[in-house]
Amino acid sequence: MKTTSRLILAGILAILLTALSVLLWSEANTKVTAQDVVANDLHLQIDVPSQEPQAEIYEAGINTTYLVGDSPCAFETVEAALANTLLSDGDTILLQGGKTFNERFLSIYITQNLTIEGGQAICGSTSTAATTINADGAGFVIEASSSTATLKYLILTGGDNLSDGGGLRVVNSSTVTLVNTEIRANDAQKGAGLFVDGNSTVNFNGQIINNQATHGGGGLYIAGGTVNIHDALIEGNSSEGNGGAALVNGGSLKLTGPLTLQSNSANNGGAIYAEASSTLDFEGVVFGSELGGNQATTGNGGAVYLDSSTMTARNTSFVNNQAADHGGAIYAYDSSLEIYASFGTGTLIGTTDKYYENPDVSLIQTTGCNPFLRECSAFVGNLANSDSDTYGFGGAIYLDGGSNLTMMQTYLHDNSAINGGAIYQKGNSTLSSISNCLIHHNTATVPSGAGITKFEGEFYLSSVTITDNSGGAGFLGQATSVNNSIAWESAYQGFSVTPFSSSCSIDDSSHAGIPEDPQFVSPGDGRDYHLQKTSPAMDACEFGAWQDLENRQRPIGAGYDMGAYELEITINLPLILR
Repeated sequence: MKTTSRLILAGILAILLTALSVLLWSEANTKVTAQDVVANDLHLQIDVPSQEPQAEIYEAGINTTYLVGDSPCAFETVEAALANTLLSDGDTILLQGGKTFNERFLSIYITQNLTIEGGQAICGSTSTAATTINADGAGFVIEASSSTATLKYLILTGGDNLSDGGGLRVVNSSTVTLVNTEIRANDAQKGAGLFVDGNSTVNFNGQIINNQATHGGGGLYIAGGTVNIHDALIEGNSSEGNGGAALVNGGSLKLTGPLTLQSNSANNGGAIYAEASSTLDFEGVVFGSELGGNQATTGNGGAVYLDSSTMTARNTSFVNNQAADHGGAIYAYDSSLEIYASFGTGTLIGTTDKYYENPDVSLIQTTGCNPFLRECSAFVGNLANSDSDTYGFGGAIYLDGGSNLTMMQTYLHDNSAINGGAIYQKGNSTLSSISNCLIHHNTATVPSGAGITKFEGEFYLSSVTITDNSGGAGFLGQATSVNNSIAWESAYQGFSVTPFSSSCSIDDSSHAGIPEDPQFVSPGDGRDYHLQKTSPAMDACEFGAWQDLENRQRPIGAGYDMGAYELEITINLPLILR
């Protein structure tokens, strides 16, 4: 019995000694690992406990962070970090801020949830400026294949690919998100800045500038994939083919503001060229600016060219775009377009009477675009026939080949073309329907349709004001239907011929309505086409659109007003004695 007790006691003692040894080894190993982290600057912001081993910080697949830059960082190049055999799903590669890495053909392959983030104050540097990866004119910069990745605070530049994609290639069902990243000064056949193939998706925030393609898509080329861009600048991109900023071939492009596309150029589609059943969706976007619009240098569609595709534009403006031929802003063939302002829910407060003075913004509660702060949906200063030959129709929009246009709450002014200062329509199956739109100060450079020319197809107008256009009739051709509208031109006819049907309208030519002065507040140079209280257009119509150009609910009063504006209201509040 004593012998057995001694054996048990000895066993317990051996176990305790073994445990003590392991504990001492763990503490020593932890200190070494912590020192390595400080000395080698290998991992960032790792919480190192003092009493347990840290071997896991070197293991793959557990969200490890690797630092790249000057010594003492573990990796001197991005390529070395990507080639690291321990690199695994969920890992992060941090790049020294303000540093330029002259590297090319960088590959993210079969890796999920990888993050590459520049602008880091690491590796002995205090800079948080964006990190540049420069391919130096010898191939693409980065390719993501069969992967999911996030790129942040980077400048991808110097790519020169004899094939597709100079700055970034996203292929083989990859998904890449770019945050505060600039894709600049790259070259390629297609998609000099960015190339996205079928089943791949890109979400982008940043700048795409000064990229050049020889075949198509100077800024980006979408070959069946999906690209979502928000809060961005797309500027100065060009293509010797089509689509200066973007070419969309059977894919989807969504642009969400604040976002500006300016000074992009191509043969057709100075900013965007869409074909093969592509889908375009714009919200809060500006095409062009006072500094420079987009340009179709030899063909059509100064800002957008649509071929068998669909475009939706909400609160989007087209400013100072130019086409050598047709469609100063938009050229559409066999395509569907929906263009409108989105105000949200508008509510009028305390309305009891009408007034014609300048409106009080506080009277209308809106979400989306505030119609009293800017023209929410507009075509301004666009030009067809920029090469000044005898060929160039549709200063703002050119429609052909069975296209379908729906336009609401939109301004079209100061656009110019040989024919169809604002809109030109042809094609027997082409159809347009516009309502609550104001069309003024557009120009036809030869006697024709100064505002709208309908050569073929069907054209419907409701609650539209056409006035102060020059060079021809406000509407040239036979409209299908004209309701609740005003066409009042000082030197030319409103409607050149009698529409197929018309009701409750004013037309100085008597073709579409009564020839009575609509009594605008300040027409001509004043450019105020609201109605005065004594206007014959006030309360004249039994039926009409439910809201006007500035989001006032119709009708206000006994009936609906003619034209784009419902007569404004006066607030009568009771006197409160204190």
